Amino acid sequence: MADDGPKHGAELHFGFIEMLFALAAAEVAIKAGQFVDDVTQWDASYFAVASHLVLATVVIAASWVGWGSSKFARKDSELGTIFSLDFLKLLMDVGLVVAYFILAHSVEKLVIDPQTKTISFIPSAVPEFRWVTVIIAAYFFWDIVSKVKQPRFILTRGWASAVCLVLVILLWILVVPQATSGVGAVICIDLSLLGLVVLFRAMKMNDLDKTDLRQWITMGICFVFMLAFGFASNFV
Repeated sequence: MADDGPKHGAELHFGFIEMLFALAAAEVAIKAGQFVDDVTQWDASYFAVASHLVLATVVIAASWVGWGSSKFARKDSELGTIFSLDFLKLLMDVGLVVAYFILAHSVEKLVIDPQTKTISFIPSAVPEFRWVTVIIAAYFFWDIVSKVKQPRFILTRGWASAVCLVLVILLWILVVPQATSGVGAVICIDLSLLGLVVLFRAMKMNDLDKTDLRQWITMGICFVFMLAFGFASNFV
């Protein structure tokens, strides 16, 4: 029976985070439903809302696949006390999924004037950029904390979050001034962030020393995609 402790802790950890992922995904569905209910006449500016919803969906789905397949997330853990590294990892996992929820919740809600029945809507990519940055930074710290007992993996597995944290900071300097300048710029920024998220997942497919040519090509395509739409946001 002594071996049931770590196994039970891992199941408890995974089940709790699994439930929170479901809530984050449900928030995307709720925001999409509200958007459909509010729209009475289509406008081109609504593509910005659609791009926000796509970004949130991909972030949540890709994170669920990545987290669920991570040996560091699924390994045995002991949650018998809050004074442990495993409890800290649980808190970080909860914080990450809460950030996913907020990313979905930050999608603009169409405001309808009760008298004129007109819709006021100012598209912005600032909340999406802010929360994707928070998520990437959380990945970086999660990689350090989850591998502190096996420091040799911090470089081989943690390099992806470190590189993407630098990239998102550079993107912030490049594109945030355009984050409220129009629908085209907002959509381009969403696509650039989407490229960054997919790039991160491509980097996480294997350890750095086991990455093959095909993976490097995939990462290169994602990087170009991210950069291209980041620059495009300055001109649309």
